[in-house]
Amino acid sequence: MSHDITIAAAKPSDVPDAVRILLDATAWMKSQNFHNWLPEWWTNDEAEAWRAKGELFMAKQSGANVAMFCLQKDDEEIWPEKRGETDAFYIHRVTVARDKIGLGIPALIMDWCKATAKDQGIPLLRLDCADRPKLVQVYSNLGFEPVGRAELEFEGTPTYKAVKMELKV
Repeated sequence: MSHDITIAAAKPSDVPDAVRILLDATAWMKSQNFHNWLPEWWTNDEAEAWRAKGELFMAKQSGANVAMFCLQKDDEEIWPEKRGETDAFYIHRVTVARDKIGLGIPALIMDWCKATAKDQGIPLLRLDCADRPKLVQVYSNLGFEPVGRAELEFEGTPTYKAVKMELKV
């Protein structure tokens, strides 16, 4: 169900909404005792840098931003073994506005990413998510398969234990 949601590259005017969506999600995660994200990570400057590189995308409903995500051509931090390879897009920070949860927006985002990859001759989508069964299941239900694990240390957070997931498009 699309709910008239469209996806497009972020414009400069979308940056504050992207940050707001991330901050709201970070606050919710903290309320659930998940501490993988810190609010100080999400700044207009950071989001503007993603936008300037063509990596920040927004999902809109009736002209309002309801989700954000990044689509990148590499991810040396989580996938260092893939450095220099050009066969995948990497999806990051898929975040839906709290009042839009349950509308199937992540599935729409993944369908858009699959179509974009296919259009550009990219055979794989990759992402990582926290090693929490419910979250891994969300991406499994969208067709991603676990292909490995990673652990990263970020100052101020517990060790990030990630499940690396991949989808053939």
